[in-house]
Amino acid sequence: MALNKSSANPQLNTSGYFNALKSGQFIAYNGNGNPMTISSRDNYTFNINSLVGSAAWVNDLAVTIIGRRLSTPVYNNITFSTYGSEGQQFAMDNLCLTTILILQPIISC
Repeated sequence: MALNKSSANPQLNTSGYFNALKSGQFIAYNGNGNPMTISSRDNYTFNINSLVGSAAWVNDLAVTIIGRRLSTPVYNNITFSTYGSEGQQFAMDNLCLTTILILQPIISC
């Protein structure tokens, strides 16, 4: 999901949504506190180089980032999950990724 700064409810300007906003007019966030997943195309993995994140409504919000590919811990599918008290939404901006093509070995006899 993305939040548009110019059309957001004015009361949100004191929330963590606006604290996370560092570029442009949009941020990503986990609506209703649900897990958020980022996936890459087949044969690609990616590394997270950096991101800006902020709890939307509460202090001491914990965010867990888990990367898996077919149950193996690598990064072609990353899930961001939150836990803590009520208001488990977080905002993210400036996500910087590096993609890596996984080449399949060619075997000829």
